[in-house]
Amino acid sequence: MNTEDTVEYNSLRWVKKELDHILHEAQVLLSAYIEDATSKDSLNECIDHLHMVQGTLQMVELYGAAQMAEEMELLARAVLNEKVTKKDDAYDVLMRAMLQLPDYLESLQAGNKDVPMVLLPMLNDLRAARNESLLSENVLFFPDIDASDEEEIDIKDIEAGALDGLAKKIRPHYQIGLIGLIKGEKVKPSLKRIFAVLTELEKKSINHSLRRLWNCGAALVDGLMHDGLDANVSVKMLLGQIDRSIKELIASGEDAFTEKSSRDLLKNLLYYIGRVTSDTPRVAKIKSIYKLSQLLPSDSELDEVRAGLGGLNEELLQTVSQGIREDLLEVKDVLEIFVHSETRDLDKLKILPELLSKIADTLSMIGLGEPRENVNLQRQKIEEIVAGKLEPTDTEIMEIAGVLLSVESQLNNFIASKSGAGKGTGRTRHRVGNMEDMPEAEYDDVLTAVIREALQNFSDARQSILNYLNDTSQTDLLKNVIQRIDEINGAMFMLPIQRLETQLGALENYIRKVLIGQGMAPDSEAQDDIAFIITSVEYYLEALLEGRPNIELSMTTGENAAKKLNEISVAYDDMAEEEPKEPKEP
Repeated sequence: MNTEDTVEYNSLRWVKKELDHILHEAQVLLSAYIEDATSKDSLNECIDHLHMVQGTLQMVELYGAAQMAEEMELLARAVLNEKVTKKDDAYDVLMRAMLQLPDYLESLQAGNKDVPMVLLPMLNDLRAARNESLLSENVLFFPDIDASDEEEIDIKDIEAGALDGLAKKIRPHYQIGLIGLIKGEKVKPSLKRIFAVLTELEKKSINHSLRRLWNCGAALVDGLMHDGLDANVSVKMLLGQIDRSIKELIASGEDAFTEKSSRDLLKNLLYYIGRVTSDTPRVAKIKSIYKLSQLLPSDSELDEVRAGLGGLNEELLQTVSQGIREDLLEVKDVLEIFVHSETRDLDKLKILPELLSKIADTLSMIGLGEPRENVNLQRQKIEEIVAGKLEPTDTEIMEIAGVLLSVESQLNNFIASKSGAGKGTGRTRHRVGNMEDMPEAEYDDVLTAVIREALQNFSDARQSILNYLNDTSQTDLLKNVIQRIDEINGAMFMLPIQRLETQLGALENYIRKVLIGQGMAPDSEAQDDIAFIITSVEYYLEALLEGRPNIELSMTTGENAAKKLNEISVAYDDMAEEEPKEPKEP
């Protein structure tokens, strides 16, 4: 186990026994509710127990385990609020999760790493039970769903429009089979009925993307028929989605349905086909076409994941991180357009919560629990803004953008450390001045104390800036910022932060010459640049304190913002420094 994990796992040792006890009580309470659905007090108390477990795991920074407890709590609440249609499935999943979580925590105590990827099947079952999207839709699985089989069938003999009539005729057979599977009655005959319907639809589909959908659905059912996969809640959910696809096909016709057919559904079908252990000819062919064996880690590779993300290769991590960066960029673009719009339309922000949820899910699957929590907090803020519960001030939007910038920096550092660029001895300490001959332990103690003091000073400066932006008449706050920056500069003689000095200098010059010297209040663009510098400096100091590798990757945005502020300050270089004035509107 890495030394950086020591605190979390030592903390787990102290709370594990109590967590086991709370989870056992939650099981008893859930059983009482299952036996008597009128005893809602039992379910409420069960939810309270799960919330306590989630909070405790979050406190000890075991974010993968905390995410599982969170999904358990959400499902239990959905049951309480009558938002679950298949309650028996929900009860079954909750009970299994309550049994699996203690085992997972025990594996962490044994030295395995907390990686939500290991929990993906159970997390998906919990989400499927409340009809939420599956995590495999957008994380750690990137098949080329446009890949095609060289042995394309000849469509000349397929009658145009035949599929619509066939779908209407045989959909009832699919539904009978699906009901049998869900109820667990005559499972094998039910699966054969579903399989027969899908293969018939495949034969009559002119469009390749539709044939691909029915083919993959049939392959999944083939795996179930040959006991190569459990018919869990997630799989049943996917087969239910295929039924809804047949319904949409009947309603809109083959051409119209083809244009809007779900690629996410196909992606999830491929994910579970990749997990099938009985390679029938149909399953093997699908695995070969879409290279599923190369894309999904085997059980042995998942064991490596438990030990330290060994199953996630550099190429996959780079692909995942690029996807997160693109999503973060889209969020920041929307925020920027919103801030600079003359009339702020809250509808423009409505796309952000779903996008941020996707980012949070992806971060959690690669083990970045803390950034996931930060993203979720910003999602909640935006939901409150859209609902009219929170004022969308420039300061509020700037804080959201700043947190997302910090998340991107944390992602960059994580990817760098996993790609080999940051592998080494742990903390990186670049000694300066007369500190060269100081013993390592003593140097670390001194350096840690100095960085903590610098962080405290900068935290005070940040708060003063935020207070000033809320009321730009309080120019005394700016003098406090300058004083704190001077104190941080005093510590630079022993800190390897020359690049940080550029940003702090730019911020200080801007405050002296523009905000105080000219009495100008910053416009929205300058406020963004101030936020970028604040985030960059704080993250750099925190990373230095924790000994993270390659922290220079987080500096680019802050340095770009510093250049912009410097350009503004230069414009006032020839002006005599005046006494502070009342701020003017820009």
